[in-house]
Amino acid sequence: MYHSITEVAEKLDLPSHVLRFWETKMHQIQPMKRSGGRRFYREDDILILQYIQHLLHQQGYTIRGVQKFLKTMNKAQILATARALFLGETPPAPAASEPSAAQNDHDHQRMQNAAALLSLAREKLKSLQGQMAKAAVS
Repeated sequence: MYHSITEVAEKLDLPSHVLRFWETKMHQIQPMKRSGGRRFYREDDILILQYIQHLLHQQGYTIRGVQKFLKTMNKAQILATARALFLGETPPAPAASEPSAAQNDHDHQRMQNAAALLSLAREKLKSLQGQMAKAAVS
């Protein structure tokens, strides 16, 4: 079933121009366009719009924040989350995945940086302990 932009705007209590704006900013919104540029939204499109509205209005995200957040998910994950939020469906369990080589390299670099910082902190602490011991003797 398809809905016009006017119907969707009324359902979400938003002006039509907001829906058109979101469409330009978030590639996840892809209504079917007919002759004359008329937009028709499927139920999945409406769920994604509801989710975006929720992120912006209830969660306090900015447009850029929503863009970044949605980039971390594929369309199926977005729809599963929206269905869980708005239709009460149980979201599927996340699939266990192997970390990528890039992620492993990034994690390794972070651990090396943390170890270096700990080493510096240890040296600083020893130096301060030595200074405190000298001051206590004087």
